[in-house]
Amino acid sequence: MTGFTFLCAAIALLAFAPPARADWMFAGFVGGAATHSATLRIEQPALGSDFEVHDVAFAGRSFESPVYYGYRILWAGPRQGRVGFEAELIHLKVYADGGALVRVHGTIGAAPIDRTMRFGEVVERFSISHGLNLLFGNLVLRQPIGGAGPVRDRRVVLAVRLGAGPTIPHAESTIGGRTQEQYEWGRVAGQIAAGVEYRVTAHLAAIAEYKVTATRQRVAVPDGSASASFTTQHAAAGIAWRP
Repeated sequence: MTGFTFLCAAIALLAFAPPARADWMFAGFVGGAATHSATLRIEQPALGSDFEVHDVAFAGRSFESPVYYGYRILWAGPRQGRVGFEAELIHLKVYADGGALVRVHGTIGAAPIDRTMRFGEVVERFSISHGLNLLFGNLVLRQPIGGAGPVRDRRVVLAVRLGAGPTIPHAESTIGGRTQEQYEWGRVAGQIAAGVEYRVTAHLAAIAEYKVTATRQRVAVPDGSASASFTTQHAAAGIAWRP
């Protein structure tokens, strides 16, 4: 439902772009993502718990179901297709490592705590595996390699993306034996990316890209909330089709 809603909204927005000399491109990609370690804060006011778990390691599991993927719709018109505007969805995942040793500091059940322990001893499970879904509106700058003229006539094109937009995380957590999971509206995310388009036929191109995304999220967990910053490096490849 999330992907369908995004696709409908993107088509509706981009449909108002003027058609003259427009270059439309529809792309899909898969790949791998690595999220940096971060401090996870758990707040459960009713239980008297407010603590931070430092240096939590996150796995991406990009090729396990549900896999990492993304798709986007580009319209490029100005400067012979060198400047474009784009709607993009990225299905990113993060899984906290339950066996890693971490430092826990704060209060749990109104009792102070400051010691090193396994992550799974204090938080049995924390993941955002049905997607830290990133919805971006991107500004795209494209530079053809070799020759002048419109971008769509060149075989190799370099592209840089700057984007920002909302998120729709689906967090899954188990704390103190209680489990909770849900979709919710998250906070804003940003990205910077650089990649290449290689035209295979008049309508089909291969794409490859490196991205860095960043967002700070606060999601619901049993009896409270969890918050952390997620900075992620992505390597992606896929195909693009232009009418």
